Amino acid sequence: MNKALRYAGISGIFVVVLSFVSLGLFALRFVGVRSGETVMVGIIGNIVYLIFAIPFIYGFILLGEKTKNRILVYSSYLGLIVMVPSTLISLFFEFYPASELLIGILGIVISLLTGLVGLALGAGLMKLKKEFGNLATAAGILEICCSLLFLTIILYPLGAFIGTIAGILEVALLLKAAKKF
Repeated sequence: MNKALRYAGISGIFVVVLSFVSLGLFALRFVGVRSGETVMVGIIGNIVYLIFAIPFIYGFILLGEKTKNRILVYSSYLGLIVMVPSTLISLFFEFYPASELLIGILGIVISLLTGLVGLALGAGLMKLKKEFGNLATAAGILEICCSLLFLTIILYPLGAFIGTIAGILEVALLLKAAKKF
């Protein structure tokens, strides 16, 4: 059993749980609920998310290296490059609220970057079909679907929901890979 891939898969479980929490917070903020409690949950959630998302994404770098899947390796590195600053920006705005215009512009940029990286990641996951069958295909298709929704910007929340479902399959994929390698 590959311990690094197993740890990445376990980290992914926390990422998926935190993604559901994040979706709930987004829904509360969308309807206008922003209290001290939701801000604190957002702050703690972003910090914990960052702690677990880095090894989760790194697991796909390792998996890509083991399967010689350069698309998966490069898209995972790009995912880290986009995810870390965007999470830190989100955390920053929990402490220092900014104008809606600035937050909107940054949201659009992050949505577009996340969508583009996700398309490549989805393609890389689909290339794993030979080694991992329909699980890799389904994870790749869901990743591409959520990425396309991110690119529309307005359908980002739906993309985030589908991305969370894709995350469940990606966790299963990493745990399966941990047993295989």
